[in-house]
Amino acid sequence: MSLFRKKQSQKDTPKPKKSGFNFKKLGRRIALTLVILALGFSLYGNLRINSAIRSMQEAGEAQTTTIDAGSEVVGRNVLLSMMNVDPNNSEMVKTRQTFLTGVVAPAYLDAYLPLPKSVQQVTEISVIKTDIFADTVYRVTYNVSYDVNEEHFSTYMALLIQAENFNYKVVSDPQVIGQGEMGTLYEQPFNDTLNSDLKETVKKHLTVFFEAYFGHDTSALDVLSTGIKPAYGNYTFRSLGTIQVDEKAEKIKVVVYAEEQSSGQQLRMTYTLEYKTQESGILITKID
Repeated sequence: MSLFRKKQSQKDTPKPKKSGFNFKKLGRRIALTLVILALGFSLYGNLRINSAIRSMQEAGEAQTTTIDAGSEVVGRNVLLSMMNVDPNNSEMVKTRQTFLTGVVAPAYLDAYLPLPKSVQQVTEISVIKTDIFADTVYRVTYNVSYDVNEEHFSTYMALLIQAENFNYKVVSDPQVIGQGEMGTLYEQPFNDTLNSDLKETVKKHLTVFFEAYFGHDTSALDVLSTGIKPAYGNYTFRSLGTIQVDEKAEKIKVVVYAEEQSSGQQLRMTYTLEYKTQESGILITKID
C-alpha cells in the first residue's frame, strides 16, 4: 500500500519547467508587430493620398492633360518625359515605374518602348505620384491617340509644352499646317490656353525648338519645321534670354545660352528666326 502511495505521489508532483529563453515566441511576436506596423503604415499612406486627391479635386486642382501623339519616338519620349524619366535609359524607366504609387497601364514598357504599330486609337495611362512625407500628391491621366494609317501627330514642340504644364486642357482638334518627312504635320493653335501673353508662349515654343536644334533630338527638329538642319557640334542648350517678336516682318530675335561640352564654357548667342503665320500656328522657316 505504501508503495502504491509513493508512486501516486510521484505522478502528482509537477515536473520542473525547463529553463531557457523561448526564441519561437519572440520571433512570432516580432513578426506580428512588423505586420501590424506595415498594415498601419500602408493604411496611413492610402488615407493621406486619397484625402489629398479629394481635396485637390474639390479645389479644382486635379488636372487632366490630353495629348494627340503619333510617331513611335514622339509618343514614347513625351510619355516618359511627363514622368520625369530619361526615355533613353531603359533601366531608369524600369526603376522609376516601380516607385510610382497608383495605377500604370499593364505592359507599359512593352507598349511604349517603342510604341508598336498595332497600337491604335486611344491608350490611357493613369498615374498617381506621391510622397506621404510631403505635400506632393497629384494625379495625372495621359490619353495618347495614334492613327497607324495616316500617321497623324502633333508637333514635338506642342507636346513638350504639354508635358511641362498640367495647368490646362489642350484642345483635341489640331489643324493641319503642312507635310513633313514623318507624315502630316499638326500644330495646336498658337494662341493657346497656355498663356495669353505672346512672348511667353513664344518662349515656351522656342525652348523646345533650340533643344532640338542643338542636336538633343533630331527627329523633334524634323517635326518642328522643314528646311532647317540641326547644328551638330559640342554644344548643349541651356536657356533662353531676351526675345523680340516682330509680327509684321514675321521674325523673332532671341538670345540663347549654351554650354560648350568639353570645356564647360557658357556661351551667349543671338539668333534671328523667320516664320510663317498660319491660322493654326507658326512654322519656323529659317534660322540665322
